[in-house]
Amino acid sequence: MADGDLVLSIKNPGRPTAEDFRLTLRPSATVRELKAALQERYPGNPAPATVTAIYAGRVLKDDNAVLSSFIVPAIAFVPTLIPVPQPVLPAYMTGDAAAQQQQQQQQQGAEGAAPAQQALPPGQVLMAAPMAVPYQLPYGVAVPQMPQQVFVQGAQLRHRRQQQQQAQQQQQHPGMLPHGLANMLRQQQLQHGALPPHLAEALRRHDAAVAAAAGAPAAAGAAAVAGRAVPGQAPRRPMLNVVVRLNMRALLQLLVLTVVVYQHCPPGRFLMLALVVGFFTSLIPGWNVNPDDAAAIAAAQAMFAAEEEEAAAAGIR
Repeated sequence: MADGDLVLSIKNPGRPTAEDFRLTLRPSATVRELKAALQERYPGNPAPATVTAIYAGRVLKDDNAVLSSFIVPAIAFVPTLIPVPQPVLPAYMTGDAAAQQQQQQQQQGAEGAAPAQQALPPGQVLMAAPMAVPYQLPYGVAVPQMPQQVFVQGAQLRHRRQQQQQAQQQQQHPGMLPHGLANMLRQQQLQHGALPPHLAEALRRHDAAVAAAAGAPAAAGAAAVAGRAVPGQAPRRPMLNVVVRLNMRALLQLLVLTVVVYQHCPPGRFLMLALVVGFFTSLIPGWNVNPDDAAAIAAAQAMFAAEEEEAAAAGIR
């Protein structure tokens, strides 16, 4: 075999257990010459027409293709050993730290010449200066960890403080209501003019308890509920204030819309457009109703349903 010849390893899929057949050809040989060499040397002497040559997963259909144009020579891999440094373990994991420190001091003393020691009087001993050794936890000692939830938000602290204060006030003054409930009852009273008897009595007791806690006379709390209904007076409609407020909002929006339309509309069409807008506005008493207003309407309907039935039964309309 001359230098530069190609040594091909031939494998037959029909004979997987057979040994590899090696064939030597020159690099300038073609696929047709490869098939002819197989017919001459391969066991069974297959005809070139029946041989399908496959290299690197590709079928060699061109018989005039030169072997050196697509065959890649094998690369010889040279094993190389790369030294890996050993990890250095801490002193508390490898054994006695004092023994290792003494061994290091002995090695350092052996490398450099020891200085000449001065003569000391009898009875005195030369003491070495203490060395600063960093503090290390022994191996296996668990470091205490802080709990995850250590800090509490300021809003939660204020809420807890308010709850504690309200609980103490209710214990000292049983008739006192929570601060939020008392404010809600006063707001309902200002909006609708009257409260159900049991809620009015609860609010009166709350005002009396607050006045007693503050040291003021109980009559100061009665001024806050002076707007209650008189027994002989006709009751006010609970929805009146809400409806009036919604209608006033609708009128204000209509006024703003009228000004905008007047600026962008010819004078001849302004009157017609104003009539159309006014008609549709009269059908809708309030635009963009606030959710707070809707909640107030629902609360008023639920609160005064019983009083409406009593008024209807008594003939009050």
